[in-house]
Amino acid sequence: MTRGIKKNALGPKAKHAVNGDEAAPKQVQLPSEGFVRQPVVLAVFATSKTTLWRWVSSGQFPRPYKLSPGTVAWDVQELRDHMKKIRAGNGA
Repeated sequence: MTRGIKKNALGPKAKHAVNGDEAAPKQVQLPSEGFVRQPVVLAVFATSKTTLWRWVSSGQFPRPYKLSPGTVAWDVQELRDHMKKIRAGNGA
């Protein structure tokens, strides 16, 4: 074994992504109304959990609603309004 850079320093999936073998990420769309949980918000806004919660804490992103103990969700209309602000240059 050689010292220094690992053979595939980017990880096992990097080879497939570079070669085009890995399928593109699934496109997530917001429903027309209702609430969505964190995984949907993360996919739609293409961000990490840490960044999402930093935006929420700083007031740059809509706050979620507590639906039950341990369950929060975002109002779809508030997320759509936030997207409009971003597109207009007034968002996060």
